[in-house]
Amino acid sequence: MDQDLLISIGIVVLSVAIGVGVVMFKYSRMKKKLGPLMNWIGGEIITSLWHGMYVKKTDEKGEIRFGLTPGSRNRPPMLYLDRLTPLGFDLYVVKNNFLSRGISSIGLRPGMKTGDPVFDEKYLVRSRDKIHADNFFNDARNRETVDALFVQGFDHLTSDKKRLRVCRRRYPKQFLEQGWVMKSMELFGRLT
Repeated sequence: MDQDLLISIGIVVLSVAIGVGVVMFKYSRMKKKLGPLMNWIGGEIITSLWHGMYVKKTDEKGEIRFGLTPGSRNRPPMLYLDRLTPLGFDLYVVKNNFLSRGISSIGLRPGMKTGDPVFDEKYLVRSRDKIHADNFFNDARNRETVDALFVQGFDHLTSDKKRLRVCRRRYPKQFLEQGWVMKSMELFGRLT
């Protein structure tokens, strides 16, 4: 009986050690990817159990985070840009897809209209605060910047009470090259 208990405890300890080793290996790979980025933008690397690993930079508008999450079996790896100075309202923007276009074609609109038919054709926009979202999208520069971020390769933009975020799931390697990073940071900085 005591031997079975010791074997069970040993298996648990070994499983935890293997799990920690896998996480540490993933984080070391992410740190290698973020090292050059830290030098390019002049930030510092932060490791967080909840937010993955990110490069933190502070500017006149507040804190910006350029981060990676390792992903798992049910969640793909993700690259994201956060600004911890939120827009002040909830916002969700994604590219229109087959399903959202189909719903629109039968007269139902799953999102809101921005007043720009070209933008509305390309993107699905949702917000609980229609007045603030309308004000945001009435500025053509904001629509152009959102469009440029999607052209840059991001797959969705969100804003809540804590942050403004653009991210890309399953990002390709070129998303970690200096030119792409600097262009993305510059575009993201334009959103107001």
